[in-house]
Amino acid sequence: EISCSLVGSEMCIRDRFILQNVLHMKFRELTAYFMISHQSRQEQWNSNNIRSIYITRKRSIMRHTFTLANGVEIPAVGFGTYKAADNTDEAIISEAIRQGYRHLDTAAFYFNEEAVGKAVRESGIPREDFFLTSKVWKDHLGYDSTLQEFESTCKRLGTDYLDLYLIHWPRPSDLNAEWRDLDVETWKALEDLYKSKKVRAIGVSNFLPHHLNNLLERTSITPMVNQLEFHPGYMPVSYTHLTLPTT
Repeated sequence: EISCSLVGSEMCIRDRFILQNVLHMKFRELTAYFMISHQSRQEQWNSNNIRSIYITRKRSIMRHTFTLANGVEIPAVGFGTYKAADNTDEAIISEAIRQGYRHLDTAAFYFNEEAVGKAVRESGIPREDFFLTSKVWKDHLGYDSTLQEFESTCKRLGTDYLDLYLIHWPRPSDLNAEWRDLDVETWKALEDLYKSKKVRAIGVSNFLPHHLNNLLERTSITPMVNQLEFHPGYMPVSYTHLTLPTT
C-alpha cells in the first residue's frame, strides 16, 4: 500500500517522476510475483536472481523522499500501521523495520503507538533515522485537547518529538458540533507545537477543499501535508486537483 500526500502548491517534476517510478516498480514487482506464483515457495525464494532484483529495487524505493514546504524530507514510501499491531505485539512492525521501512505512520485511533515505539527502540536504529507520523483523533479536537493528546502520543511512542503530526479527520463524531471552529483551534495547537520544535512538520488528513479553505482563511501556517487514501481501488476525482499553496 502506498500513501501519497499533496505538499506545496504542486508536486515538482522530480517528485512526480519519483512517484511514477515508485508506482511503476511496485506494479512490476506484483507482475513478477504473479508470473512466478505457480512455482513452489522453495523454488521462488531459491531464485537468487529474482530475490536480488527485488531487494535492489526495494532499497532504491526506500531512499526516495519528497521535500515538504518547510524543507523537511519525508520518505516517499511509508509503512501504514493501521491494524498491523496492537499495543502488546510489535512483531509485524519490527519486521517492517527489518525490511527497510523508516517512515512509520500511526495514530492515536490505531491503538498501537506503544507497539510502534517498542519496535523502534528494539531495532537498535537511532531515533533520528526514523520518520514518525501520528494523528490527533476527531473526538479530541480543540486547542487544549490536542496538546494533551500530543503529549500522550509522545509518551506512548517513547519519543520527545514527532516528525509529522496531523489532524486525523476534519469533523468530530458529533455532527452537530461546529467543526470549523474546532478545526481552527486544533490547528493553532499544532502551530504552537511546530513553533516550539516539538514537531518537525504539521498537516491534516482526509481534508477536502472546503475543510482546507477554513484553515487557510483563519490561521497563519499552511498545512504541509494532506494525507489521503488514494490507490487503484479508491481514486476520487476531487483529489486529482487538490493542492495546497506554498505560502
